[in-house]
Amino acid sequence: MTRHDRKKQEAGGSAADRAEATAARMFGWPEADGEAKPNGSAGFTVEDAPAESDDERGARLAKLPLLAYERARPTEAKEMGVRPAILDKLVATARGEAESATPGQGRKLEIARPQPWPEKVDGAEILDAISEFLARHVFLPPGAADALAAWTAHTYCFTAFRHSPRVAFTSPEKRCGKTTALDALGLLVCAPLYTANVTAAALFRTIEIAAPTILIDEADTFLRDAPDLTGALNAGHKRGGQVVRCVGEDAEPRQFSVFAPAALAAIGTLSRLGTIEDRSIVIRMRRTTQAERPAPLDARAEVAAKRLARMCARWARDHSERLAGAEPTLPATLFNRASDNWRCLFAIGQAAGSGWPARLAAAAAALAPDDDDEGRGVRLLRDIRDAFSARAIDRIGSADLCEALLTIESSPWADVNHGRPITPALLARRLRPFGIAPGTKRAGTETFKGYLSADFTEAFRRYLPDTPAEGAAKPSHRHNPQETANSRQSKPSHPGSRVTVCEAEKPQSGATCDGVTVSAPLWGEIAEPVMAEGEI
Repeated sequence: MTRHDRKKQEAGGSAADRAEATAARMFGWPEADGEAKPNGSAGFTVEDAPAESDDERGARLAKLPLLAYERARPTEAKEMGVRPAILDKLVATARGEAESATPGQGRKLEIARPQPWPEKVDGAEILDAISEFLARHVFLPPGAADALAAWTAHTYCFTAFRHSPRVAFTSPEKRCGKTTALDALGLLVCAPLYTANVTAAALFRTIEIAAPTILIDEADTFLRDAPDLTGALNAGHKRGGQVVRCVGEDAEPRQFSVFAPAALAAIGTLSRLGTIEDRSIVIRMRRTTQAERPAPLDARAEVAAKRLARMCARWARDHSERLAGAEPTLPATLFNRASDNWRCLFAIGQAAGSGWPARLAAAAAALAPDDDDEGRGVRLLRDIRDAFSARAIDRIGSADLCEALLTIESSPWADVNHGRPITPALLARRLRPFGIAPGTKRAGTETFKGYLSADFTEAFRRYLPDTPAEGAAKPSHRHNPQETANSRQSKPSHPGSRVTVCEAEKPQSGATCDGVTVSAPLWGEIAEPVMAEGEI
């Protein structure tokens, strides 16, 4: 057999042919059929040669050129009794680093986890040190360093909690320290993974494999147009969060975990991605002055941070069971989603002790959402409540309510409709999820499309807890029709009013008219006489 024939047999022949050729080379046997084997090996057959293992097969196929492997792939898979896709995985494993070293194909994912400190550490002391480190190297708003210290500790034991709050660094402009803040966190947190762009598929597969702490910079540049990624980040806020995808040639549905800590940096606000902002502890960054410049993150800072990270890992390991069963006391101002975001931090502060619960309470007071952070729906309810209250009315037309909303300073309603002002139709759509709809109302002898203040009572009670129990607004005094007897028609109650008080020639027993006629209902012009109760 020639060398060419031998190579051809090794590359494309059957398993038996390859085994025979291998044995011939190893023992120096003649390659012609029927010739005796040397060294007393007469009678040794191919079947006696050791069978090629799966790993050996994978290693051999991994050395073939791409086209040669593609041609041999169906036959090899059939001989092994597996699907070609499984053979591909075997070959890919055999290729190992050679595969990842291919130019333009990226590098193998590497996520480092700090080794726990060899000795026990004090929780309060390590939180103190992390807070001081962050305050020294990042210009942060009040309370942020303490909140981030507790959040850093939570990345080492986040599986002990029901929720993992996101951290969102936002700023009005660039050069406000957002990237520096992510860099500082990256030196301290468990298993950091930096990225300035990521797809949903890459994110959930990475979390499934390694459960890293995701650090996303430039989030404002791509999150807005990536609903799948936004959904994955939202789902990862809660333990058990997952996505389902079909994988493999058989399109088998598989579950992928997305529960992992995440920190984001973005210019502007995340209000258009309110679902993420609602699940975040928002840190509003500002540009520093010359006197406020923090210390740089140099080599000495990195060494100090690595030491703190190892200590934090040790403390979290020693206290994970206690943290899993913790029921911390939260400030009364934290409820609903805000309490979910802060609960794990207060559990860590409670376990650390030494004043940390009080420090986190102060941080929550400084950083927790205020009225400006509420969703558009709640903002709409609040503005409507204020419109009723300021004008002391109990009903209003749809068009007039839209005008009232547009008069509010810093109102978002001037361009909410794709750059155009809010309309009665859009107003109705925005209120529909709250169970509120416009209807035909009566004002004196006239009717109009609009709303009663009573329509909003339930929504105000549930979404605006600071609303007085008796309602959003009290109407002005009721007009008694008998009091208009023998009166003459008067002038409007104020210039430009569409409300006039009419003369009633004589009292009418059982009268139902209140002596008020309304040419058109205007919220700002119903002052002294008040429209009659009732609804069509």
